[in-house]
Amino acid sequence: MTANLWFLRAVVAAFSGVAGIVVLRRVGVTSRRRELALIGAVPAIAGCSPPLLLPTAVPLVLFGVSAAIVDFAEYRVPNRLSATFFVSLMALIACTAMFSGTPEMLLRGVVGGVAWAVLLLASFVLSRHPGPGDVKLAPSLGLLAGAAGWPAIGAAIVFSYLIAGIQALAIVVLRPEQRRIPLAPAMVGGTVLAIALTPLAD
Repeated sequence: MTANLWFLRAVVAAFSGVAGIVVLRRVGVTSRRRELALIGAVPAIAGCSPPLLLPTAVPLVLFGVSAAIVDFAEYRVPNRLSATFFVSLMALIACTAMFSGTPEMLLRGVVGGVAWAVLLLASFVLSRHPGPGDVKLAPSLGLLAGAAGWPAIGAAIVFSYLIAGIQALAIVVLRPEQRRIPLAPAMVGGTVLAIALTPLAD
């Protein structure tokens, strides 16, 4: 990894961490522990993002990780976070695809976003699970996974449910009185893991 790329990752991480805390405070999540959780996620996201998709780490932290933290704390995903996440991510990926000469990146992203949205919407209609906030978050994460490569779409979904299963088991053991399980943290974590393990397609 070149020195310039290290520097760029550091700038993205620093900006995302500071701006992410501002976003959390704007949506009313002011706990120091939750802010530290966001800061802790920043290096992993900035470090795992492929160079071509590094700019997308900013909205992922600001809106995706923030949404996951809010969901974990309050069992909700604010509409303004999911909407801003999608719009900013779509703009970044479209610009990256255009200027890098990789139009298929945008196609994969759209397919990924639609696939994950349809899957969670169908589940919500049939079983009322997951919640509507998770359904609204799905297009953005599917878009990001698809931009990384076709394999990342399926991997992100599989990893998300695996992480959710582990999370559910931990809650049953540590907090048996808790009945609700937030899915957004697992969705974000599964997407980051899938992107980290998928070589960026041309």
